[in-house]
Amino acid sequence: MTVVLVVAIMIYFIQDQFEYSPVHRLTFLLVPLFTCYMFMKAFVWTPLNGGILVLLVLFAAWVSHYQAKATQIREEHRPVSYFQDATGHEVPIYRKRVTSQGGHGYLRGWCS
Repeated sequence: MTVVLVVAIMIYFIQDQFEYSPVHRLTFLLVPLFTCYMFMKAFVWTPLNGGILVLLVLFAAWVSHYQAKATQIREEHRPVSYFQDATGHEVPIYRKRVTSQGGHGYLRGWCS
């Protein structure tokens, strides 16, 4: 059952990178916070592990820069409701929404 869930999440994640999708703070914070929590629970502090940790942090910074370089961001104006003006015409009310698209570079960063 776990394998099916992981495969389904991976398929959704890969498809999501090729279309513009809304940016949510929870989405971009949930995975890093969860991984930091799991890391802190399992990590054993030794000089060797500390050195490896520094190398991993540097590699992660390089990968995140590579991924961010390829990400495209745009602002959309989505109509959410409308009102009628003095002449009786419907005037839409727009809400700004930030969307992003990762693309191939983002996925290559995940694979490295």
